[in-house]
Amino acid sequence: MLLLATILLAGSTKAAARKLTSFPADPVVSVTAVASPLVVTVGQIVNLSAETPDGLEVDYLWTGPSGALIDEPTFGGTFATMTSPGIQTFTVTVDDLQGGTATSTVSVTVLAPELCPSPTASNLQVVGTLGRDKCSIQLSALVSGRHFEFTGPNGYVYSVIYRSCQENITIFAENVKEPGTYTLKIYQEEVVSGPIPGRRAAGDGQYYTIDVGGAACPNP
Repeated sequence: MLLLATILLAGSTKAAARKLTSFPADPVVSVTAVASPLVVTVGQIVNLSAETPDGLEVDYLWTGPSGALIDEPTFGGTFATMTSPGIQTFTVTVDDLQGGTATSTVSVTVLAPELCPSPTASNLQVVGTLGRDKCSIQLSALVSGRHFEFTGPNGYVYSVIYRSCQENITIFAENVKEPGTYTLKIYQEEVVSGPIPGRRAAGDGQYYTIDVGGAACPNP
């Protein structure tokens, strides 16, 4: 009788073990919000991603501050355009549609755009003389600012744009081929504009003019 009881007990233990291991536990609902980079300037974008356990199928929802525009708030991976300076905090919520939810937040530092000092220009010069032997010349100027644009006859446009403010540098306008009055505009700053992240439009600036003499080369 003792031997039979031992055999039955051993068999029951194995059956119980098989029963416990045949039903793996579902992944626990959890999420970690990730942003990159963590320090940006107004007008730049931040990449957002939600990290969840492997094998976990969930719906996503990103929410953010008024100082940011989230591109696709229901995607696990998306991006946001920063529109205001300060500490901007983003929250992602995941839902496994079976009653399980989780949230996570991440903060980004947004810096105000750099403002250049008042734009200036001096020493505007015509480099060369237009004529039969020289069909293209340059214009030069000593300037301070960030965004410079020359315009002239027949739709001439030549722009020079720097990422940061410049002081007392010499810039050149190339391929000047027509005589006449040319205008140099120096924009004071750049502001975010338009639906495309990174698109920029110029703010107020100052105008300067210079006259180009000589004669244009005849068309070939």
